[in-house]
Amino acid sequence: MTQNIQSVPTIPINQASSEFRVEDAHSYDRSNPTRWVISHALRNKGLIFSFVTLLILSVTLYAAIAPLTGMAFDEILKEDASLRYLATLAGI
Repeated sequence: MTQNIQSVPTIPINQASSEFRVEDAHSYDRSNPTRWVISHALRNKGLIFSFVTLLILSVTLYAAIAPLTGMAFDEILKEDASLRYLATLAGI
């Protein structure tokens, strides 16, 4: 038994392939996945700026842990240790 197979119509790439249309929908660059992600990300520049700023801050604070710990141990090992200096190192 043979069946009639009809070809499925293709939709051009520049048309939206969704069931519904939004009036003021933002168009994204769909030429490749990288450009698509970048075009989405650039709509939220404040989030990108916050992410990069907090990333730099966290890396800087993480890098400061070892030197501050060493300075605190050096201060404790002194005979005339200063509690004020230790509190400054602890950030209190």
